[in-house]
Amino acid sequence: MIIEVSVAVIALAFVILTIYLIIMSKAIDRTLDEVNRTLVETRIQMRELSQNSGKTMEKVDTINMDLKHKMEALDPIFNAITNIGKIFEHQSASLKHRFLRQNLNEYRMEEEEAMEDEKPSTLISEAIEIASSGIRLWQKLKKKGGSHE
Repeated sequence: MIIEVSVAVIALAFVILTIYLIIMSKAIDRTLDEVNRTLVETRIQMRELSQNSGKTMEKVDTINMDLKHKMEALDPIFNAITNIGKIFEHQSASLKHRFLRQNLNEYRMEEEEAMEDEKPSTLISEAIEIASSGIRLWQKLKKKGGSHE
């Protein structure tokens, strides 16, 4: 009888194990089906994304080419502006140099005239001469500055 009970217990254990394996197999099958659906959906979405990104890249390339063309069209304008700026800079430096040289020559001439006269001068007369030279210089600066603006 022990053998029969042992065989019955073994048979029962085998049936329980088989039922458990069938249940596990069905659960694994459902999980694999869901994974498969997820993969299919992911592939579809990836195709759509790649198509959209391809279209976007084409549009970006078109915009890039358009911008490049427009920038190249503006190059002559910027070159002309640069040249005009250099001309103004050169003219400004030339005017400044001439103005300073002319005023220096006038100042030297006034100094030479004052030395030639050798008249005794007072402090007030020297102050008046300096003031008048300053006023003349100011008027020349205003005149030259106003005529070239």
